[in-house]
Amino acid sequence: MFYGISQPRFGAPQFVHLVPANRRLTVTDKVQVENLHTFGVKTCHIMGYIAFQKGGYRHAGFTRKDLYNHVDRSRRSKVKNGDANVAINYLIRKSNNDPLEHIFWADGQSIVDYYYFGDIVAFDSTYKKNKYNKPLVIFSGCNHHGQTIIFGSSLLSDETTNMYKWLLEMFVEAMGGKLPKAVITNGDL
Repeated sequence: MFYGISQPRFGAPQFVHLVPANRRLTVTDKVQVENLHTFGVKTCHIMGYIAFQKGGYRHAGFTRKDLYNHVDRSRRSKVKNGDANVAINYLIRKSNNDPLEHIFWADGQSIVDYYYFGDIVAFDSTYKKNKYNKPLVIFSGCNHHGQTIIFGSSLLSDETTNMYKWLLEMFVEAMGGKLPKAVITNGDL
């Protein structure tokens, strides 16, 4: 006679909530997630809160991955239809009157990241590898988790010494005058 632990079947009631056909965020869930995110609650905490409200993770109606996918789609749609379009339209209008030859960009989070992690900055440029056939420069660093973070970026009209001087001045100005302790480049003169 064989004695052992029987393996649960995927169709067993305790796994029904994991079947994709049975998982979805309701309209109420989506509104609650958006409201909690607006007030700065992290996605992992939102999942725990909703699971608590509904009597456990298996009663939430969706998985943690479903929630993260929803949040990601929501963020992407806001960027697609929000600030990015406003910025692009502004630049298009601006270029009609004054042709843009180069642009530097750093957002608020990048500036905060630089304040904390900007001791060492990697300065990298790609040449003629983008749609505009222009140098793209990225200022990046590393946070306390070893993750790459972007401090700023620029699209330049050319790779002259004066252009790079302008870019470095803009970078330091955007970062509140704080100079990095070390800069890593590709070594190109």
